[in-house]
Amino acid sequence: MLKGNYIFLLLASYFVVMFVGITASIRGLLLPQIKEDFNINYTTTGLMFLLPMIPGLFGSLFSGFIFDNFNKKLIIIIASIINTILFILLPFSINYYFFLIITFIISISFFVLSIGSNIGVNDFFTAKYPNLKDNGINSFHFLYALGAVISLIFGFILIKKDFDWRFIYKIIGFSSLLIVFFYILSNFPHISNNKNNNKTTNIKNYLNLLKNKNMLFYSFTAILYSGAELSVIIWAPTILENGYNMGKGYISIILILFFLFIALGRFLGTLFIQKIDQLKLFLLLCLLSILSIILGFIFRLKLFGFDIFIPLCGLFFSVMFPTIQNYIIKKFPDDANIAIGILFASCSIGSTLLPFIVGFLNDIIGVKYGLTVTVIYIALMIPILIAAVSDEKIFIFLKFKRKTIS
Repeated sequence: MLKGNYIFLLLASYFVVMFVGITASIRGLLLPQIKEDFNINYTTTGLMFLLPMIPGLFGSLFSGFIFDNFNKKLIIIIASIINTILFILLPFSINYYFFLIITFIISISFFVLSIGSNIGVNDFFTAKYPNLKDNGINSFHFLYALGAVISLIFGFILIKKDFDWRFIYKIIGFSSLLIVFFYILSNFPHISNNKNNNKTTNIKNYLNLLKNKNMLFYSFTAILYSGAELSVIIWAPTILENGYNMGKGYISIILILFFLFIALGRFLGTLFIQKIDQLKLFLLLCLLSILSIILGFIFRLKLFGFDIFIPLCGLFFSVMFPTIQNYIIKKFPDDANIAIGILFASCSIGSTLLPFIVGFLNDIIGVKYGLTVTVIYIALMIPILIAAVSDEKIFIFLKFKRKTIS
């Protein structure tokens, strides 16, 4: 029978991933307001995604190690409190520099919290329902899309009623108090494994994992995936509003459908993920997402007068991240916490650096065309994930080739 505090762990983790979906989706909708409020260009606007990379990278990279060696509950409660305080302060930014400082700091607590929630779900299903872990991870990421949809619906309603981005961020900040409440009531189950749990061994495992060829390929895949998805989420509203003069109502519908498709894809993933070849599915989704971006953003192909190919990107993106995470957890079961930390560090790089590049290109080649660079991001994922999954054959081939040449 499940202890009550384990249920609160699951509730807290689920609410965190919903909160991540809320904050990720609302940025795109509010970006034009923030740009206008602070009177900045697209490249400068992109700094709000680029600057958090360094603290977010360190927060992600080392939090898995910290969770492995210190009290998980204490760490995540501290992170959730700091996260709440910073999100409450954000809408009181007196200028763009203050705004950037807050987002710079917030990225540490935010990524520690994100990793802690992933570890919580992994620990919960490992301890209680190990056969349902793949399904549990997909259902967990399904709630990301649910949070995004809720955020966009209420965000659009509030914007229509002339509430600005500051008011909306105040609501988001105070809602994060629920995360603190749930984690105070929760506890992490004890997960035993075969490795020696002293810190010296863990440091060696951590360093070895950083140098692991599989991990490097998975990390590069995560960088490109997070960069592609966040670039679409963040910049699509700006492109549609400023590039094609679409109204906020129409843009909100497109974004809501985008996240509904993500939710649908992840829900279907919970049902069929164990019955499908995940590598073939991932490669197919890469090709379909490239096609949808080309048709939706470059050719602006519509069906019945509606930009259906833009929200369809959400369906094709939907199970990419859960697939990468499943591969990593299965490959490194004894170092899952550290591996998840490295995964999120990679996502930190991708979700900050690559959208910034899109913003820079918007200023150079025009707001309609900067986002097309995501086609390159997605195309590169295909050979890199193949290398991650079948690296032994590839490295044997490369060694043989070197010997033949020499």
